[in-house]
This record gives sequence, structure tokens and C-alpha cells, in this order.
Amino acid sequence: MTHNPKSYQFDLFASQASDGAAKTPPLTPPWPKLPEKARQTLTLLMTRLILDHASQDDADTPKGAAHDDV
Repeated sequence: MTHNPKSYQFDLFASQASDGAAKTPPLTPPWPKLPEKARQTLTLLMTRLILDHASQDDADTPKGAAHDDV
């Protein structure tokens, strides 16, 4: 049975499209051109995401398991 995905996840960091053509950069505004409120909100959300991820990693790792005592 052949798996036929219904969605396609594109590579944000690829320098070429899948057909070999040059990839156009995404149409996102430069950070300084975003409104101040948007920058504050994005910074808060990214900080929360990073801290939540770090705290989950700490909870999943048994104490002492992250270090090799050789």
C-alpha cells in the first residue's frame, strides 16, 4: 500500500524549490517594521515557548542522567 500524504510541509530553509528553481524569500516584514505591540507580543510568546520547552526537558530527564561522570 502506498502512502499518499494529503498535505505537504515545505522547507523554510531550502535555497531552491523542489523543481530546482530559485526559491523566493518569504514575504515577511523586517522586525523593526513590525508594530511595537506585535514585537512585544511575539517576544513574550517565544520566551514562554522556550522556557516551557526547557522545563519539560528538565522534568523528563532523571537527575544525573544528563551528565557522564567518567
